[in-house]
Amino acid sequence: MNFDEFTQALTVLVQERLPEHCEICLHPVPKNNGVLRTGMILKKDTGQISPTVYLEDYYKYFLNGYDLEELAEAITQLFLQDVIDIQDKLDPLRQTNFENVRSHIVCRLVNRSKNSLLIEDCPAISYLDLSILFYYLVDCCDTGISSIRITNTLASHWSVSTSELLSQALRNMPVYFPFRVEKMSRMIKKMLPESLAADDMIRSMEPHPMYVLTNKICINGATVLLYKDVLNELSVLLDSDLYLLPSSVHEIIAIPYENPQQQFHLEEMVQEINRTQVSPEEVLSDHVYVFRRNSQDVVYQNLSE
Repeated sequence: MNFDEFTQALTVLVQERLPEHCEICLHPVPKNNGVLRTGMILKKDTGQISPTVYLEDYYKYFLNGYDLEELAEAITQLFLQDVIDIQDKLDPLRQTNFENVRSHIVCRLVNRSKNSLLIEDCPAISYLDLSILFYYLVDCCDTGISSIRITNTLASHWSVSTSELLSQALRNMPVYFPFRVEKMSRMIKKMLPESLAADDMIRSMEPHPMYVLTNKICINGATVLLYKDVLNELSVLLDSDLYLLPSSVHEIIAIPYENPQQQFHLEEMVQEINRTQVSPEEVLSDHVYVFRRNSQDVVYQNLSE
């Protein structure tokens, strides 16, 4: 069963399980880096709308052996539960007073050139070769987040400027998503505690300390690039400027800065990993950044120019 056949069959099964006043709709959803995903939503005649369920994730479950009926039942229960819960959480979006929503404003970093169409419709701030986009945080837990991207229409509805969105988001992010800085070797050891391959990998890293910078849930953790205090604390610990490698939208890898010639090798490594290891939706950049302790700035040089 190919993906189109799967979505058609799944839609029928979910629709059969829902009350008569509910309707299932499928629609393409533009995601990060121009990736389109197939979203399923539940519409009720009361005007209530459910969260979007992305069917690519469920197709992977199906290919791994899950029964179609099981997946349909799981989606149905998700819809029936969340369509009630989410209405109260979305209510502030309908209000015009920004004070009612400011505590839920967060941000993400995206690749500017890969998201040009998305950026046209949103308040955005250029940063390095990236853009900062803003979101209304609906819900957050250890396993994921629910959020709504703030469009120009929504910002106008609240009469809020882009600079005010940035200021508020930078205050909120450490509250919802405290940053983590952890040695790469320690992270590997936790992931593969009894692995001889992990031991070999860790030994190979010892002459070159590497640190992973992310947040507590490891989702959209690359926003740590915006927090000079976090970067400065690590640079003081290492007594060095930092090379910052955009591993993905979820994390940054930091290593001590030794010489400018490193950048060519590091960018080649980042580009190869982006092509072979990172999903297209999660690529942040092909460029390597540098944190300068003296100026407290993150900078980059486009080596292709």
